[in-house]
Amino acid sequence: MEFVGSEAVHDEPFLDEARLGLGQRRYRSNLERIVAIVHEHGGQAVLVHPISDAVDTPVFESHFAPATPAEARKRFRDDLAGVTSERETLERAAAAGAAPDAARVRAALEVVDRLAGIDSGVATLRYERARLLLLAGRPDDARLEFAAAVDADGYPVRSTSVIQAILEDVARKTHSITVDPAPLVTAEAGPALAGRNGWYVDYCHPDLRGHELVAEAILRKLAETGVLAPREEWRFADEPGVDEYRRIAGYDAGKQATTWARTALFFLGGTAFDPTKHVGLGAAEQLLDRALKHDPACAAAWLGRGILQVLRRRTDDALASFDRAIAIDPKEIAPLFSAYRENRNLQSAFAAAGLAIRDGRIVRTP
Repeated sequence: MEFVGSEAVHDEPFLDEARLGLGQRRYRSNLERIVAIVHEHGGQAVLVHPISDAVDTPVFESHFAPATPAEARKRFRDDLAGVTSERETLERAAAAGAAPDAARVRAALEVVDRLAGIDSGVATLRYERARLLLLAGRPDDARLEFAAAVDADGYPVRSTSVIQAILEDVARKTHSITVDPAPLVTAEAGPALAGRNGWYVDYCHPDLRGHELVAEAILRKLAETGVLAPREEWRFADEPGVDEYRRIAGYDAGKQATTWARTALFFLGGTAFDPTKHVGLGAAEQLLDRALKHDPACAAAWLGRGILQVLRRRTDDALASFDRAIAIDPKEIAPLFSAYRENRNLQSAFAAAGLAIRDGRIVRTP
């Protein structure tokens, strides 16, 4: 068996139905045991629905249905690769500020529909449709399609509808309380949807604001059900605001901004500065914007913005951003200089933007 994710669509599933069923049964039995322990100690069990990123995390494994003809599979893979390439091109243009080309988005969706007629269960196909629906300005449809992609993932490490249903069933049978933070996260994220743009640090762990909304969902359910105190005694209106709670907890805006900036740098570095493999530029830009809003003196964010502008071939903007980073903290840009000496793709990206790094300085090229 090839490693998960090494091929867009596998001929055989990574996990068969027996293994998937075993995992689901273990999840159920573990939840039941946790609730039993809570009850043994006289407590009230509160089960919180897991949330996870479906927007910026592609599916981990796709496979064909057994009935999909062998002769159709290669063409399917080739056409799907073409859709992915076209979608990434459209996303790069959108990240650079251009309006999505509606005709090209529509044409790509038509290819997806045709492939769905061959094998609609391919998880990567659902993911590509969702990303295209975002480009088409249809976030509600995209959200449903992202959820379908997660459900179809052949290596289900994120929260699927089956997992959510098991949790609800265990709660019903054990008289436990359930909390679903997803509506709060969905409402606040809005049409951009909650991905690795300040909501998740990876495929399933929320970022700062995501954790705050999970906590708020739990507290409001506790108030609604009167677990810790009668509902009428809860005084949410008298509680401090988010900023005050963060201050009390020792929140450091500068450190948080640097964390967001370094996450953005990870996205940018993940492209290997290969113009055919740019991923996550939109998410990187949103993280950099958020970092600079929190801390305008975040050197890592200015460095990230400079690299982003290099990839977009905006010479003046790149130079201005690098200059800001150097003025704030010259040490922040040192790793870029080291990487430039060793990485030909990085050198090519700078050259395409009309820039080079010489003698420890970023300069224009003729």
